[in-house]
Amino acid sequence: MKEWYIIYNGTQQGPMPADQLVNFGLNPASMVWTAGMAEWRPASTCAELAIYLAGPAAGAQPTTPPPGASPRYEENIDLGAQQPQGGGYRQPDPNNPGNWANPNGGNSGFINGLFGTTPDPGYDRWSGKSKIVAGLFAIFLGYLGVQYFYCDKVMAGFISILLSLITCGAWSVVTLIQGIYMLTMTDRQFDDKYVYNHATFPLF
Repeated sequence: MKEWYIIYNGTQQGPMPADQLVNFGLNPASMVWTAGMAEWRPASTCAELAIYLAGPAAGAQPTTPPPGASPRYEENIDLGAQQPQGGGYRQPDPNNPGNWANPNGGNSGFINGLFGTTPDPGYDRWSGKSKIVAGLFAIFLGYLGVQYFYCDKVMAGFISILLSLITCGAWSVVTLIQGIYMLTMTDRQFDDKYVYNHATFPLF
């Protein structure tokens, strides 16, 4: 069952089933989002919500949600600040509604500079890179560093090729594990680790 988010009284509410959106003043102009949508959209443009917009009370704005309908997550949003940056509201991540950011590591020192996990400040936007494509590259062509070239980590790609030559191909076992690891990540985690990460050679 799909879970939805809605902007209610300037606050992001959700996730929740579609039928609970009416408890948060769902109307044709309400901004909503669910997994698979490229950006926040007015409810009137979502065919799945048409049934909930047809009722006589669809446009009502309750002052407070009824008992039992309180959201599992809410985040205060500066609506004016979001508009110029992305042309819309920030997308929630159903797997990580708290806007997950990897708290580990940093980029100071040699080790963290090589393997660190601190993402670029723009990490809250989807990169467009597919974790599935990268994972398959790592599994089948990892010894050539193709997964890194795909993620625009050119230096890491060359390092992977060098390690394959040094280990006489044994490095492919490591990239096989890496590929499986990529496939188990959320899109947000994949972007933060392998795309937006400043590290030279992000591995696991």
